Amino acid sequence: MSFWGSRHWCWALGGLAAAYFGLWFLPGQRRLQTIKQQVASDTAFLESTASLPSQVAELQERLQSARRFCQQWETTAPRDEQLATFFPRLTDAAAAHQVELLAVVPQNPKRDDLIATYPLELRCRATFHALGKFLAEVDRFPEPLLIEALEITRSPEDGQTLSCTMTLSIFGYSAGNSD
Repeated sequence: MSFWGSRHWCWALGGLAAAYFGLWFLPGQRRLQTIKQQVASDTAFLESTASLPSQVAELQERLQSARRFCQQWETTAPRDEQLATFFPRLTDAAAAHQVELLAVVPQNPKRDDLIATYPLELRCRATFHALGKFLAEVDRFPEPLLIEALEITRSPEDGQTLSCTMTLSIFGYSAGNSD
């Protein structure tokens, strides 16, 4: 009997091939598949981050724009002492447009680190046209302001006159101020 003709050797080689296949080849293929999946995942992640430099640059530009706005605000926002001229201009504008100011009631100011808000309750009486012109002029005042509440009702006496109640907030710079 020849060496290769022996059945025992064939069985032995077949067993070695099966052991190699089951113990070495298949687990290696599983590890390779896991590595391929990880590489695909990492590649997809890297491709998704390709746009990050442009996004970061855009965010940096927006941050610079916000900083420029804040610096401009700090230099141009009215200080407490500058707001003293607001009330005479308000009454002059009302008189110029035939608006009768019934009350101007300052509320408690609200202060943050850099911004102070000075709310006023304003009550007045005028025709629709006069009230519109008055509000347009107040809107052109140099101080940054916001009309937070506005209630307009028709006067029951003549139907032509309007009664107006509003909360007008003036914004100012409050650095160095404390409560």
